[in-house]
Amino acid sequence: MQFTWDGYFKQVGSAIIGCSSEFDLAKYSLCYITRPGKQCKQSLGGKPLVIQTYTWENSSYGNGKKYIGSAFPATP
Repeated sequence: MQFTWDGYFKQVGSAIIGCSSEFDLAKYSLCYITRPGKQCKQSLGGKPLVIQTYTWENSSYGNGKKYIGSAFPATP
């Protein structure tokens, strides 16, 4: 989906509907903290799990800090 947020047009975006637990949010946040803008490779129950993160730098607040732009499961 495409949308405008804080005055900036986001060309590619996504949403996860109906599945976020605190465990999921912590896992995605940890991947962003350790590998911002990259793939975070893990295993869950012996199965490979890859989470891709993207940073958001076009912000009018935060003095140029980077924020989580997206984090989602990717193909291993």
